Amino acid sequence: EAIASRRMMPAQPGRRRGNLLISILSFVLGGITGTALLALATWTSERQWGLLALLHAPVWLCWLLGVLLLDLTDYWRHRISHATGWLWRLHRVHHTDLAMDVTTSFRNHPLEMVLRAVFLAATTLAFGIPPMALLLQPILMLPVLVFQHANIRLHPALDSTLAWLIVTPGMHVVHHSRVPAEADSN
Repeated sequence: EAIASRRMMPAQPGRRRGNLLISILSFVLGGITGTALLALATWTSERQWGLLALLHAPVWLCWLLGVLLLDLTDYWRHRISHATGWLWRLHRVHHTDLAMDVTTSFRNHPLEMVLRAVFLAATTLAFGIPPMALLLQPILMLPVLVFQHANIRLHPALDSTLAWLIVTPGMHVVHHSRVPAEADSN
């Protein structure tokens, strides 16, 4: 971001520090809820609970489907957060950062992190998400999340090619627009 910024950052003393402080609380809650989710996934797996258990598929396929189902759950939770007043009040903590950069990735209302776990718990129970999928999903998601919020300039050809696979910073900045129709477009 310091070498190839896409946007000029407004002078906001302490902004990054504030983002990182709120991130610490979110990470602590994420660790607690993540541990609880992992225990839930272990419990469902031991009891062959959920729709994935009915597939009798190879373990690697259950991991892959689990990661995809967790990601889809996060996607719909995010959509619902934009469409529901009280959830939006929590989610807008992430969107009110005036200068989007990597620290924005982690700027989330702590209560939203708890509600995220509730959504993921429902998916874990319904589908019997394996514990390994719960471990893999954040490992795969985190680099993309940080990348898409980064204030970096990509070559236009690289940006448009990557946009077919993942959300790029150039694409995601529109989602952080102050114009509701753009922000709610997902």
